[in-house]
Amino acid sequence: MTDISATSFFRQAGVADGGIDFDHEETDTGSSIWPTRIKLKALHPETGEEMGFLDYQVPRRKTNKITVHELKTHEDYQRKGVGSALMDEMQRRHPGTPVDHGDRTPAGKAWWKGYTDGKKVTRGRTMATRTTAAAPETFARGDGEDWLAHRQRVRHGLSTGRISYPQAREHGYDGDAREDTRDSWTGQHTEGKGWQPLPHQLYHTTTDAAGVAAHGLRSGGELGQDRGHGLGGTPEWLSLTDHHDNAHNMLDAMHEYHAHLNGKTSFPDLHRAAESGEGAQQPFHKPFVDGISEMYNEHHRDSLMRGKRIEPGFATYDEAKEKGWTPHPTLHKDFGEDKHGRHIGTGWERDSNLEERHDEYGAFSRARQFSGNGKPSVLFTSNDRRAFADKDPRNFAVLHVRPRPGGHGFPGGDKHEWRTGSGDAVEVHGEPIRRQALRVTAAVQDGDDIPSRLLNPHGHHVRARVEGNTNVEMVPRHEVERYASQPTDDAHTKEVGTHVATSGEMEPLLLHYHPASGEAYLGEGNHRLRAAKALGMDHVPLRVSRSSYGLPGPGVKVPQDHPAIAAGGHVPADIYPSHIGLTAVDKPAIPEGDLRSARNDYNLTGRPRLAAADTPVPDNTQPYQHEHDWLPHGHFFGPGKKGLDPRLFDENDRMHPIVRQHLLSLLNAFWTPKYGDSWQSWARVYLTGSEASHWYGNGDLDVLIGIDHEALNHHVDHFTGEPDDAVDERLTNELREGLNDDHRMFPGPDGKDTGPWESTFYVNPGSYDIRDLKPYAAYDITRDEWAVKPVEVPDDFGPEKLPESTWDVLDALQKLIGAIQELPAGTREREGAALYDYLHADRHSAFGPEGSGLYDPANAVWKALDKAPGKPLQQLIDWKHAHDGTAATDLETAA
Repeated sequence: MTDISATSFFRQAGVADGGIDFDHEETDTGSSIWPTRIKLKALHPETGEEMGFLDYQVPRRKTNKITVHELKTHEDYQRKGVGSALMDEMQRRHPGTPVDHGDRTPAGKAWWKGYTDGKKVTRGRTMATRTTAAAPETFARGDGEDWLAHRQRVRHGLSTGRISYPQAREHGYDGDAREDTRDSWTGQHTEGKGWQPLPHQLYHTTTDAAGVAAHGLRSGGELGQDRGHGLGGTPEWLSLTDHHDNAHNMLDAMHEYHAHLNGKTSFPDLHRAAESGEGAQQPFHKPFVDGISEMYNEHHRDSLMRGKRIEPGFATYDEAKEKGWTPHPTLHKDFGEDKHGRHIGTGWERDSNLEERHDEYGAFSRARQFSGNGKPSVLFTSNDRRAFADKDPRNFAVLHVRPRPGGHGFPGGDKHEWRTGSGDAVEVHGEPIRRQALRVTAAVQDGDDIPSRLLNPHGHHVRARVEGNTNVEMVPRHEVERYASQPTDDAHTKEVGTHVATSGEMEPLLLHYHPASGEAYLGEGNHRLRAAKALGMDHVPLRVSRSSYGLPGPGVKVPQDHPAIAAGGHVPADIYPSHIGLTAVDKPAIPEGDLRSARNDYNLTGRPRLAAADTPVPDNTQPYQHEHDWLPHGHFFGPGKKGLDPRLFDENDRMHPIVRQHLLSLLNAFWTPKYGDSWQSWARVYLTGSEASHWYGNGDLDVLIGIDHEALNHHVDHFTGEPDDAVDERLTNELREGLNDDHRMFPGPDGKDTGPWESTFYVNPGSYDIRDLKPYAAYDITRDEWAVKPVEVPDDFGPEKLPESTWDVLDALQKLIGAIQELPAGTREREGAALYDYLHADRHSAFGPEGSGLYDPANAVWKALDKAPGKPLQQLIDWKHAHDGTAATDLETAA
């Protein structure tokens, strides 16, 4: 047969657009996981002759993978696109299901290389939508096409994955060395270099959040800018970062830089901040001063330290007044009148101009970076200073972005930086994160008069803007004022107050706490504190941050030391104001709809705290229609005890401090040597299971840990690039091997040990906010409060309160397990493992979005199998382990 292309072949066959017919045969496998085997056949569109087939098995649930057994194209139809058409058709029929493509022969590997050209395919994951590269000639420079316009068009193609970099070079695109995938010295392909698919999690710091909301994210070039309107950089690129902290450093720098360009801070303000080491771990005023050329002259230095610049030229006094110049204290000379009767002088002083203020902040930012763990400098030199100074800082924000299908970019010059040439390569996720704090404060020139009360349409109640700060509480303003010592500026106080009054929001103030001295210092929010007084606010939102290496300013003794100090334990990085004796106001004391108490972050997220009523308790009143050999009684299927385990909780249902501290200290001693003391910023620790409920007494202490993977990756490099589920499994394995103990003793509230406890520490996927798992009880050990209050059932509760259909399923399963027991060895273990997988997945769904939690039929059946005579659940677990060759895991045995 003549060798023609697939498109030509199908066109000659009389089917438009490469049409092809498909048929399939299905076979039941008897497996509960992959119940169906399919032979998908590609048929000739005219003759109906089979051209090839794809043999695969389909899982019952999308969480499992399609298993490909064989892909074959018959000899006469090879190299006609039949194999690719079969693979595409399979994915069309099963959208969203991951695919295990299996191993390949040499010929299969050659086909696979061609099939995946132009699209990203990862084994074990759903195939990405194919993004076939546009024909190279599409990107050829057209007759009369402007060179810059052609360059932008090619860059857009590179950014959206429609053309490769080698193809772009063929059409005259002359990118720089960072865009090339080849090493500039050896010419060899270098992994991780040049144009490539963008990372999944990215951030962009914008000066125009409102504009992004209106027209989407765009590069400066796409917006018609000659120079960037942000911190700098070339407008042809959209600058991104895969590091959360970098984005927020840029946001801080934008506010600082904008304030300085607009004269809200002066050189003396920057110098004071540098002397105190603000934003760094040590003072950096010397390198800051060294970066300003005028500081080498004593007269210029004198003027700069007064916030002025020397203007040495001649000018009439009228001209000087018009320009805002004033006589220099020592350099000014009055030359009297000239022949035209104009009064002439020289040696003037003036305010810094825009370019000079740009240079001042640049020197400040760079000196801070190199002063010992100082914040990195993100200011470039090529931005449009005037355009940036004219920006509205309320539109400065961090955007969370993700690549669109086909979105490409390349690593930039700085660590964690990525660049792409078009906003079409990415899309914005979630709300922009804004920040109102200035890191450099201006001195008060004319006393401390607070502006008159601002008109506040919200009354004196405003909302706390928390945005990731979970340790926020409302604290009386007068308590916070004793820690404030930084100078403030009237104009900026009024600006902040106006923002609070009109928006109804206030970002929490930041109090630095030094555990060693027991002192605290208000590091951020001095202007907000003054504005709160002007607005008549009695309480302000406050968060506390541990400062282990000293305070950035003069400290004041706090009312009490953090409780961990007395217990000899670890003081976490983010603690509540109430933990150091400040008065926290709970939500009921504040009118509904106004500023919320941040005593717990469950209220701050806009989601109510779950209570017992949020776990549905069945109340069947219909009599059962037939007899059941056995029904479960007691524990979850009977009334619980009054109150909670007194060994763990006090009479107010709060965990005993000595128990809580002991649990956290165990984790701290285990994790700190491995991952540093940042673990409390990325791990949330809960007590779950029976011992957190009214059915306590079995001695099983289940400590469930939820991981904030974004925060983990920012603090710990060990897990970079690992999938979240792999990280969760790795951490659980470490805890199982190094921390779990079946006979652990705990200190009790009366000073005597309690136990032994079967203590199990494990990481549960997707449980950082444990409410998503619909637990029947969960005590947040990290925050020392209930995340989900224990479910309560009436005194007459029993198994008959559940629908009879639940027990019908239980009866059928017990018979099935008995039948599996009679099967031959090998078959018995295989079928038992399959049934276990089915029930385990079904039980998992009981705590998912569509499930109802504890008394969902799937979970009720699982719990009943665990209690039933003969221990049928344990039998399934044993078969599962024998079939898979694995040992029991904490999650499997935590029935």
